[in-house]
Amino acid sequence: MPTVRVRSLSWLCLAVVAVALLALTVHGAHGWRQLQDAHARIDGLEDVQGRLHSLAAAVDYTTLLRTDPRIISGIIADAQSLRERTLSLDEAGAERAAYHLAEIAYMGRELLELHDAGLLDGAVSETARNLHASQVRIHYTGVQDALAALVLSAHASARTTQQQVLYSTGVAAAMFALLVVVTTVVMLRRIGRPLHDLVATIRAVGEGDAAARMPVCSDDEIAEVARTFNAMVDQRQARDEALAASEARFRQIAESVGEVFWISDPGDLGRQYVSPAFESIWGLPVSVLDDDPLRWNKAIHEDDRPRVMNALRDHALGFYRAEYRIRRPDGSIRWIDDRSFPVRDADGRIVSIVGVARDVTDRKAYQAELGERIKELRCLYQVLELISNRDQATDQLLTQIVELLPPALRVPERAVARIRVHDTERFSGRWAEPESRLRSPIVVDRTEVGEVEIGYLQSPEPGSGESAFLVEEHALCDGIAMHLGHMLEGRRLSEIVSRSERLQAVGELTGGIAHDFNNLLTVMLGNAELLQEQLESDEQRALAQTIVRTATRGAELTQRLLAFARRQPLEPKAVEINALLQSMDDMLDRTLGDHISVDLALADDLWDAQVDAAQLENALLNLALNARDAMPQGGRLGLETGNRYLDADYADAREDLETGDYVMLAVSDTGTGISPEVLGRVFEPFFSTKEAGRGTGLGLSMVYGFVKQSRGHIEVYSEVGYGTTVRMYLPRASGSTVRAEPKVEVQAPAPSGATILLVEDDALVRNYASQRLDDLGYKVITAVDGASALEVLRSRDDIDLLFTDVVMPGGMSGRDLAAAALKVHPQLRVLYTSGYAESVIVHRDMLTGDVKLLRKPYRGTELAEFVRDALASA
Repeated sequence: MPTVRVRSLSWLCLAVVAVALLALTVHGAHGWRQLQDAHARIDGLEDVQGRLHSLAAAVDYTTLLRTDPRIISGIIADAQSLRERTLSLDEAGAERAAYHLAEIAYMGRELLELHDAGLLDGAVSETARNLHASQVRIHYTGVQDALAALVLSAHASARTTQQQVLYSTGVAAAMFALLVVVTTVVMLRRIGRPLHDLVATIRAVGEGDAAARMPVCSDDEIAEVARTFNAMVDQRQARDEALAASEARFRQIAESVGEVFWISDPGDLGRQYVSPAFESIWGLPVSVLDDDPLRWNKAIHEDDRPRVMNALRDHALGFYRAEYRIRRPDGSIRWIDDRSFPVRDADGRIVSIVGVARDVTDRKAYQAELGERIKELRCLYQVLELISNRDQATDQLLTQIVELLPPALRVPERAVARIRVHDTERFSGRWAEPESRLRSPIVVDRTEVGEVEIGYLQSPEPGSGESAFLVEEHALCDGIAMHLGHMLEGRRLSEIVSRSERLQAVGELTGGIAHDFNNLLTVMLGNAELLQEQLESDEQRALAQTIVRTATRGAELTQRLLAFARRQPLEPKAVEINALLQSMDDMLDRTLGDHISVDLALADDLWDAQVDAAQLENALLNLALNARDAMPQGGRLGLETGNRYLDADYADAREDLETGDYVMLAVSDTGTGISPEVLGRVFEPFFSTKEAGRGTGLGLSMVYGFVKQSRGHIEVYSEVGYGTTVRMYLPRASGSTVRAEPKVEVQAPAPSGATILLVEDDALVRNYASQRLDDLGYKVITAVDGASALEVLRSRDDIDLLFTDVVMPGGMSGRDLAAAALKVHPQLRVLYTSGYAESVIVHRDMLTGDVKLLRKPYRGTELAEFVRDALASA
């Protein structure tokens, strides 16, 4: 069965409701007419009753006071009029009231006739008048009663009619309401529920439910609407998905680029869309454009805004481009390149404007700086070219460099320059005190040694001082000062390296000669001692003793040479420097004399120094003697100690110096001082400014070599006429404190009969040592190098002691030999000998308890003592 169409059903329901409403209206009009008739009847009766009340006064006057013809005539007329009015009401019972009114009119005429006949003046007439008056009053009362009955009857009839009308109208209204409810239910079932579903579906779609669809339950207009709506939702969803994908691509592009991408209407200066890059460039959130679309234009620099607003007149055409500055909220200025392009529809009309705003601050700054940078680079290049020439004197370089600075500045005709290094100053041409100036210090080894100054005789900008210069001019001044500092530092370091190389070469030569001398002196001392023992003549023994003393002095000389060459054997230990200085106080007083006073400035909580105490005393004595010679008229010798940490910057600028903790020991005098020409050569061996015969020139060189060999640092500071200060930086010790003790002569031990493997490459020393050991009762096996010694060790197992030189030919040192020997004989004892102290044992292991070192040249008693101690060690 086909479904009734909603339109037909709607018309049918509307027709039924209209007919019912018409019937209800007709019925209501009829009831209203009945009520109106009842009320009109009551109003007529009440009108008659009211007019009757008006007649009552005339009746009372006539019947009670006197008979007045005019009043009687009025009563007659009113009575007749009321009778006609009463009869016109067409009410049951009105005849009774009309009868009484007719009688009142009749009695009135009778009274009027008696008055006209003059019959009312006598006694008989009074009786007749009273009789007629009473009759009038009786009939008046009858009229009243009849009218009152009619009024009551009319009211009762009206109430009955009203009840009937209300009842019938209520029934009709209820039936109409029922009909409306039934019609409404039918319409809701066919229209209301589908509309509710439609609204719910629209709401769900509006809230983002992509799967929401309106159900189709019939084949009427609502179903057509549902199908149409569902198709529209499908189309919209597909369009939204495509739009979302397009917007995602657009947003990805807009947000990934550094430029501000914007869109606006042709006739609107505001922006519909602005990409997030606006925030990073303008320094404002994009949301401010929603509140104030013209906030973009308000950020334009006030000097550029008129020009930009003039260019915006072409905005509607889509062809707009302007470069302008914007002022960010933090006060900074950015340069913007803003351009737009029109977007047209199919008919060629411009529908929107698309624009791109780029931050070109860096480009503008680059363009502004390019010219200055070129001048700066040209100046720097010329300066670098000049300072790279090491053959040219520093004064000449400064003269040329100071003339290069003014042309490199922004306004060369107003520029001047000045360079100061130490006490030397150089000025550019036309020099005068500038109005604005810029200074940069020249720093060498973290010490300011001068400055570079550029200035303007008249400031090119309203500002003054350093603010009148460009950033490039600041960089130029700093760069020139830095390069001059590097040049001076390089020349200083070059001089240090040159001196170091010279000292190293002399040291190598001196060390090699001293090593050979030690070998010769070892043989000479040993043989001289043997001669003393074997010669019987006192004269001959005296000659042998002279040889011993001479060889001893030669040994002392070679020790000084080895100290300079940093090859003397050392026995570094933890030494309390303050205690050592205090112990030397008396000796220094005797050495210096009464005309020189000694001042001690000893630091509290001074660290211990890792140093050879005896060699340190010798170094201090040499420095004290030099100070004494520099103060022939007397003066003061100061000894100062302190804890110091030498950082990487300080260490990098010095030769062979490591960062770390050091104990500083300074020796100062108030003598004549050292001239700059001599100061660079004070550590060279055999260099001396003293008169002939007053020194060998090895004192300071020995101190220098001793400090360097101790892994320390030494510096000399001197000014002519003010005195000299020598500062020694000795490495901090980590062990316990020991005090320097005087050496005790050791007596020769008794022979033990042990077997000793002697390894010595020098034949003379080898023969001497072998003979002395043999005389002491030891069994001696000799080898010339490490390889031959290893063959002996592998072939024999009765060797008790390995006595080896540290430095030997063949690529194997004494330590290497000892390491290999201990693998063959783990219980083997080892004794080292050397004229050097640069070996790993001395310089790295620092003479630990299980290492013995006999220094060359050595005497027989020293040889016996060290051999005995080595054999006795575990």
